[in-house]
Amino acid sequence: MTWFLKTKWRITAIALVFLVLLGIVFFPPKKVSPTTPSIGIYYYPWFNGDWEINHTNCPDTPYLGKYSSSNLSVIVQHMNWLEQLGVDFIIFSWWGKNSPSDNNTKLILNQIQKNYTDIQFFIMVEPFGTHWPEAYNDSSQTYNFSLIYDYIYNNYISKFSSNTFSLDGKPAIGFYDNGTFAKNVVPNDNRFTLTTIGNMRCPIRISQANQFAEMAK
Repeated sequence: MTWFLKTKWRITAIALVFLVLLGIVFFPPKKVSPTTPSIGIYYYPWFNGDWEINHTNCPDTPYLGKYSSSNLSVIVQHMNWLEQLGVDFIIFSWWGKNSPSDNNTKLILNQIQKNYTDIQFFIMVEPFGTHWPEAYNDSSQTYNFSLIYDYIYNNYISKFSSNTFSLDGKPAIGFYDNGTFAKNVVPNDNRFTLTTIGNMRCPIRISQANQFAEMAK
């Protein structure tokens, strides 16, 4: 009887080992590929050189001096640094049609498209207020989001499509939520993946947003 029990347990053990090996052969464990996160930075393209007047909240002097964001040599140096650091995408602070940020972002993207093809971008819409009156109604303090979406799509996505940063298979677009957009429910647009950036605890009033827009001119 003892011999029989020992033999039975040996057979059972052999069978279990066989089943385990069979599972390893026919059902190998799923390999999980590590994903490398994309690295992005915020970029503010509205510095105009008169730092003592419009940028008094910046006490330090940049490495390149008190530069203008439209200076081509500054743009090239910034992009060289970003490329060397392995930055994947840039989030541009954007203050509406024909603002310095609008014009300078296009200058930067022209350089990226020609010489820095691995760098991608998306636009972060700031509360530009009365700077773009066609897209902002001062009396009702509301934005024309269709106009904003159309302008960004036609002037950025279509022209620089190879460098657009995508989320969920669509070009990304951001809105800086400082409280100004809180009373404007930002609608989705099927051409974009919408994301909200920078939810501040103390909302900035429309009047303050207009002051910031004036500074960014």
